[in-house]
Amino acid sequence: MTAGARVPAAVRLAAPSACTRRLDALAGDWDVDMTIWPSPGGDPVDAQGVVSTRSWELDGRYLEERLAGVSLGAPYHRIGYWGYNALAARYELVTCDTLNPGFMIYGAPDTTSATLSYGGAFVEAGFGDAVSGKHVAVRFDVEIVDRDRHNCAMYYRYPAAREFLVGRYVYTRRRP
Repeated sequence: MTAGARVPAAVRLAAPSACTRRLDALAGDWDVDMTIWPSPGGDPVDAQGVVSTRSWELDGRYLEERLAGVSLGAPYHRIGYWGYNALAARYELVTCDTLNPGFMIYGAPDTTSATLSYGGAFVEAGFGDAVSGKHVAVRFDVEIVDRDRHNCAMYYRYPAAREFLVGRYVYTRRRP
């Protein structure tokens, strides 16, 4: 752009902002204590060797996460993109992983709370032998404790059922 040219709204809204920078606390290399509850009231299953790397991409607009470990007896991988949508005034998270056949898309209102509470929905494949195909409402809470730790909790709610904890993730910054 030339000096004095007007900046299009799309460019202004896509630029990193103070809201985007709030996610800086999530960037870096992490050890992750991950526990899954495959069913309401079921026994917890601890994942092994889970590590996460999050780095800023597209000139600091999106925080990319690459997570890997072993969960439910198989290699587990997740890729996610965290960001702030200035037009919608909300935080957004899109993930795909080796336990779900589709994308999981979440949004969280802009807030000054220490916890970002993302909401979303998807169709579940299921943790058993048979395909579930259930529509699931999801709540994904991210509590930023400090720059070296944050806690995440994922809750599912099936139609006409109570919400239950399906995953807990404690991120601790890796030391060199």
